Amino acid sequence: MKKNIILIVTCIAFLAVFFVAFFGTLPENIEPIVYISNVAIKGMDGNEITNKTQDGRKLLMIDYKEEGKDADGVGYMAYFFTTTILPENSTSRAISYYLGSENKYISLVNDRGGALMIKPLDDPEEHYFSSTIYCKANDAGPNGVEDAVLLLVHYA
Repeated sequence: MKKNIILIVTCIAFLAVFFVAFFGTLPENIEPIVYISNVAIKGMDGNEITNKTQDGRKLLMIDYKEEGKDADGVGYMAYFFTTTILPENSTSRAISYYLGSENKYISLVNDRGGALMIKPLDDPEEHYFSSTIYCKANDAGPNGVEDAVLLLVHYA
């Protein structure tokens, strides 16, 4: 009786090793999650922003050129920037944009795309306005994956 039980247990163990070796341990069609490791805001032309402030932050300088008027008759300029997301094969490429401080001159069209709406300053004596644009990863990965650019608008 003991020999039969030992023989059955040994056969089951060998079958288990055979099935695991033949079929594998990972289910098919399940891909591992790849999180975003780096985001980088780029200019409208898609090139890296190379200008830096004295404290090392990226600086994007643009000249205001009115392109049209909104429903209230206020002029505006649209600006579109691009963002690089690394790695290229990240599972979710969800990112969001936000401004460092709310203001009435620079606004994001939505928090998912790189489109800005820039309006003229109220005081014609003022020639510059700045705001910080942030881009952060929204893929439930590690915290702190974001980029920031100081946008400096020159009003001629």
